[in-house]
Amino acid sequence: MKADKNTTHRLPIFLRVHSVKVPTGSKKARKKKSADEGTNVPQLWPEYALIFDTETRTTVDQTLMFLIFRICKLTEGKYICDREGVVYNEQLSERELDTIGTFVLNNVPEIETKSFPPRLKLEVYSSFPAFMERVFFPALR
Repeated sequence: MKADKNTTHRLPIFLRVHSVKVPTGSKKARKKKSADEGTNVPQLWPEYALIFDTETRTTVDQTLMFLIFRICKLTEGKYICDREGVVYNEQLSERELDTIGTFVLNNVPEIETKSFPPRLKLEVYSSFPAFMERVFFPALR
């Protein structure tokens, strides 16, 4: 179907954000709580950061293909990687899925936090809803 110049197309947009938990209660109660804790200055950096890089199709709708994520913990003034993984769209071609599979098999996570047993494989999620439920929403909490 050919679109004429009077047809409106709506596409979603996605933005980068940094969210901060908003303090609750009255201003007076927040000040008292801060004074009890010894400071009125909020912490500059959150204890954890969820970082991800996405790859999309080059078409106008920029369909999300896959993303790589890391959950990092603030330790001694710098973030160190605690979890790392990949999430992909189930509707990729067989060739694209093979490429992601090869990447997962040939790369170990660059996790800097110590754990036993050590994590030797990237976390893999085959759907964005699974990633949202198991990684994204828990990271927000």
